Amino acid sequence: MMISLITLFVLLVVYSLFVTVEFSLVRIRYSHITPEVYDRLIRPRMIRWLVQDPDRTARALRFGRVLLILFWSGAFFTLSHPLWRSLLSSLGPFISGAVFLLYCFVSASIFYVLAELLPRALAIRAPEKILRRVGSLVAVCLVTLIPNLWLIGRIKEKVYQVLRLDLDNDLNPLDIEVQLRAMGEDHVVLSPVVRKIIDKAIQMPELDVSDILLPRNQVNWIDLHEDPKKSLALARKMGHTRFPLCEGDLDRCLGIIHIKDIFRDPATDEQIDFRKLRRPIATLNLEDKLMEALQRLLGLKVHMALVLDEFGGAVGVVTLERILEELVGEIQDEFDMEDEEIVPLGINRYTVAGLTPIHELEERLDIDIDRDDVSTFSGLITSELGRIPEKGEKLDYGTLEITVTEVDEKRIIGTEVSVTPEELEEDTLEESAS
Repeated sequence: MMISLITLFVLLVVYSLFVTVEFSLVRIRYSHITPEVYDRLIRPRMIRWLVQDPDRTARALRFGRVLLILFWSGAFFTLSHPLWRSLLSSLGPFISGAVFLLYCFVSASIFYVLAELLPRALAIRAPEKILRRVGSLVAVCLVTLIPNLWLIGRIKEKVYQVLRLDLDNDLNPLDIEVQLRAMGEDHVVLSPVVRKIIDKAIQMPELDVSDILLPRNQVNWIDLHEDPKKSLALARKMGHTRFPLCEGDLDRCLGIIHIKDIFRDPATDEQIDFRKLRRPIATLNLEDKLMEALQRLLGLKVHMALVLDEFGGAVGVVTLERILEELVGEIQDEFDMEDEEIVPLGINRYTVAGLTPIHELEERLDIDIDRDDVSTFSGLITSELGRIPEKGEKLDYGTLEITVTEVDEKRIIGTEVSVTPEELEEDTLEESAS
């Protein structure tokens, strides 16, 4: 009996350490700590191992907790078995069953308080201290579980395939509910706007710069080879605050012209020297993660960046506003006259603007467009046809029936889209095959 009690106590302590470390990591991850404190925290090798791959660490912690629960249950059964036999022989099956059930409930409640609630409270209060003291010990335990995580991954793939679940839609266990609880926010009623921002923030790491790119054929820029009066007329007509300054084309971009600097310049329209007014322009790669792009623009304190492909050619621009719109939704001021990008017309029928980002179209229409080489709906249609379509031209793409409703010489402006339900499409394909 003494061995069982010691085993129960040890398993409870180890389980508590796992919970404490998990919530400490969450607290660290979603708190604003200074780089100096963070660097000091991850100086020990095993703590750095915990922090570097939060997804791997979280899965190992969860699996370890499941194992500990199983071991604790076995030890609890071994300890309780003599008590159950004694109750059964002295009180009869019904009364002894009720007493034993109450005993289990009390034991489970004590376990929950000591192994779940208390460790969470300690982790929220002092996460850095917790990680410094017990992080390395827990990391050593987790290292022994890593090989089994590979086996779990293979089993999960098979189960997901049988159930037709999306393997990519598997969120980090440190995300969503757990970080809100760890931050002590579970008692706060979140508004729909805040929930939407949280949801978009969680999805943001999956996005690349290409997902919000404004393609080069849609970028308005000031050409040094043009008459200054003509360039200023373009700036007034477009109403933007920033324009790339180029020599001949976007590949030879020299900087950014801010409309405010033009207003401040005392020179006349004919004498204005755009070279003197230019500001440095930041550059991003097409494959850069959107989170990295946001951090770079904020760090450089700029609102526009030129996007380059792998050969160094300009493929378009990205603005800080377009990145922020991925978090908070479309930003419009009193001068913006833009219409909704996707407007329902009826059952499975929509008007879709050409500039609609592909990922937004997938989300709104609940479809999957497996194309990484285009970022807008206009680019998708143009890429499929190999040219700019004519007004009224139709195109079938997967479950989409697309009709071009408005177009100019550079791009598709508007379309009408009908979505065929996947079940109906599968039935049609089966009938065609038979």
